[in-house]
Amino acid sequence: MASSWEEKIYSKDLEFEGHHCLIYYQKTIEGDACALVAIANVLSLMNKLGSTSKANTMNDLGTLVAAQLRMNNGGQQQHQQQRINDAVMLIPRLATRIDVNLNFRRIHEFDIFEEHEIFKLLRIPIFHAWKVPPP
Repeated sequence: MASSWEEKIYSKDLEFEGHHCLIYYQKTIEGDACALVAIANVLSLMNKLGSTSKANTMNDLGTLVAAQLRMNNGGQQQHQQQRINDAVMLIPRLATRIDVNLNFRRIHEFDIFEEHEIFKLLRIPIFHAWKVPPP
């Protein structure tokens, strides 16, 4: 069985707010949904991945997200560049699951976790919700 980083992913073409984009998905999800796929889909819907940037594996998606991190934050001070480099090193973790400790006061409150830096640098807010199991 392939590692999660080599896992095949699939895409569908979508027209969204006047631009063509790809939506990525996994055929099977063992456990939790993949944060890397979610981030790639948000970036695609925001027209930040480009309509020709097709990924076939989690590794490909990770490369697209890393490129966006660098492009989004290029030309910054040395401290910001170090934050970006550190965030890029965390991207492989997103192909499996991330552990988030929730605070139940508001849907966007949780304890800070390492992978949160990727979301902050990409300006993608994080919210938590509950998934109701099917009857």
